[in-house]
Amino acid sequence: MRTRLALLSALLAFSVLPVRAGDKPAPLVDRSDLPGEAGAALGTHGVRVFRDRATWTAFQERLVALGWTGTLKPEFATLNFETHIIACVFRRGASTDQMTWRAGDQGAEESRIEVGVSTIIQKAGLHVESTQFVFVGMARSARLRVSAHLWYRAAAQEPDTPEEAEKQWEVVLAGDEGDQVGQLRGAITAEQGTVKPGEDIRLKFSLAFGPEVAPDDSRFARPANAVHVWDGKYSKGYRNHAFLVTLPDGTTRRLRPAVREEWDKNIPHLVEISKDRGYTLPEWREGESLKSLQALGLDTTRPGTYRITGIYAEKGEASDGARAWGGELMTNSVLVEVK
Repeated sequence: MRTRLALLSALLAFSVLPVRAGDKPAPLVDRSDLPGEAGAALGTHGVRVFRDRATWTAFQERLVALGWTGTLKPEFATLNFETHIIACVFRRGASTDQMTWRAGDQGAEESRIEVGVSTIIQKAGLHVESTQFVFVGMARSARLRVSAHLWYRAAAQEPDTPEEAEKQWEVVLAGDEGDQVGQLRGAITAEQGTVKPGEDIRLKFSLAFGPEVAPDDSRFARPANAVHVWDGKYSKGYRNHAFLVTLPDGTTRRLRPAVREEWDKNIPHLVEISKDRGYTLPEWREGESLKSLQALGLDTTRPGTYRITGIYAEKGEASDGARAWGGELMTNSVLVEVK
């Protein structure tokens, strides 16, 4: 068994694209995985994008909480987020699959990431589940294009042939957008960009359908025309969202509704999100949707800039013949000035 594990580890190794004279600097690349069932909490597949140290640290802490024991290249710890981002492409699938860096480049208008997925042709049920990650540190750009390319091999010992890979999935994110996980994106907007010391910061938290390009028989992802989420309406204390706030002194707080043992009224139900229909997370009172950070415990008496990122998380449970979206994502970040 140890010999097999060692062989599998060797097969998972990869290298960064070589840099030739005159080339742009190559992106910083590494990969890792999270074996077992724990990775299901992150979703089926997607792109996580980190544009500041606080969100990147929070994501690493979440991975550790799920049982991740991997390490990344030390350069990730010192990356300058004023000029760079870290993107994480992930997919949950067979542990015998190999997801690796394939190609990519950095540009002011568009940066491109290609990951390769090699899969063994085998009978169903002969593998365990695993969540695999490719981490990429690269310069900021106006747009990020991410694609996955798949090829087959007959056995684990067979060499990879990424040149023969077929594009199986693609997604494009604007330079200030948050994550896309399983065709769902989130966004927050502040009611006011400037407030006085001690005043509340209130935000709207919206969910939108994230388009993907993939063939019907794609093994990387199975795109649909809509996703379903729990609405949380009339359910005081429903805890599917939170906010990560970086305070003026550089410290970070996570704000989340308090735990409640019982719903005040009725339980949530599923709502559909499609390309023509988004959804704004409601408050539990009828007609209210703005989220109060003061009500969640934020103190704004200190002047300065507050950087806020939304977090949305759900389990992929079924109800009334439909399956709810499951996973975790972070939204864009907004800056609110207290003065």
